[in-house]
Amino acid sequence: MLALLYGIIDSYEKTPGAGLPIGNLTSQFFANLYVSSLDHYILETLKPAAYCRYMDDMVLWHKDKQELQTALEAIDRYTGEVLHLELKKPVVGKTAQGLPFLGFLIKSGGIYLLRKSKRRMKDRVAAIKQALADKSLTEEHAAARLQSVYAAVALARTRSLRVRLWYGNGLVKDPSGLEPGYTGR
Repeated sequence: MLALLYGIIDSYEKTPGAGLPIGNLTSQFFANLYVSSLDHYILETLKPAAYCRYMDDMVLWHKDKQELQTALEAIDRYTGEVLHLELKKPVVGKTAQGLPFLGFLIKSGGIYLLRKSKRRMKDRVAAIKQALADKSLTEEHAAARLQSVYAAVALARTRSLRVRLWYGNGLVKDPSGLEPGYTGR
């Protein structure tokens, strides 16, 4: 089993010493396996009011800001000493301000796409359009890639962005099919 896992890990190296690409399904499995001890530490030792993690993005809730700060320091120590990982700089804020998580801003009134995520989606669509023009991508493959972009932005309140991405880039001739009730405003 170890030989198989080492073979998978060693099969890809873009940068010396770097691991698997993010899109590789095994990278998700390995990340969850590797970080599962952190989940147990947080849930069983720190016991926050609520906790959620997806890969290396995590959210902790607590009423007391000092308790939250203490938990963040403990998590930073654990990840450094036990897992030999360095975490991203944490974002601490009030729930009412919204929660930046996985490229979205989650608020009580809805889910919004973060600016950097909007930029990334616009760049992806532009690259797909360019690849279509260069004939380096078939229409079928372009449609599949565009579908993944659409699925990513459709979770959030992004109707006008979706119309601009598809209709504004000339990828769709009639934007009315994109959104029920779209009138062009």
